[in-house]
Amino acid sequence: KISGYAGNGGLFAYHVGLMKFLPAVVVHMYPALAAKAASTIANMSRANYFYTIAYPEYSGYRIEHDPTITAYIATEPIVTPEPSGLFGQGTGGVIIILIIVVVVGISLAVFVARRKT
Repeated sequence: KISGYAGNGGLFAYHVGLMKFLPAVVVHMYPALAAKAASTIANMSRANYFYTIAYPEYSGYRIEHDPTITAYIATEPIVTPEPSGLFGQGTGGVIIILIIVVVVGISLAVFVARRKT
């Protein structure tokens, strides 16, 4: 008897234990897939669990798994929008800085005017 993966006896015990519930999940979530599996697998009564892998095709890109996995993924480039408005996208920060400068300027003007009198 094999003593587990790399000598780790119970490494996959939880995995195999939970896999026995997978047919119930597949039957309720994907009845067509469960029906296809039942019609193509010769004897489901002898299996401990039911496990399938599905790889879809996207726009001619494909994923292969035999014996290694090869994935081709197409991503769209991120396009940054052009700045809009008077100050562009940083309008909020510029406005806050301008308000602070105006408040400090008015405060200095009032302070200097009161000091002279």
